[in-house]
Amino acid sequence: MIELYVVFAALQLADMWTTHTILSQGGRELNPVLAKLFDKFGHLPVLVVFKSAVLVLVYFYVLPYDVVMYLLISLYSVVVVHNYTQIKR
Repeated sequence: MIELYVVFAALQLADMWTTHTILSQGGRELNPVLAKLFDKFGHLPVLVVFKSAVLVLVYFYVLPYDVVMYLLISLYSVVVVHNYTQIKR
């Protein structure tokens, strides 16, 4: 079970890195709530706080549920691949 969490955590780091890279290259955040927070506080501090909160919540509330972990891993895999393709453009 902890292996799924490690994969999920790695995907969170990859999402943070790819999002930071895209925004640093002049891209924009598609999530309107995060976009407003980025404008107010900067994207890196918001990403660190948000991803940290997600990791804590998933560890304490979602980790026991294999199916949910697989769904989250699938979702963030798609997000990271999408972000990476945007960087490569």
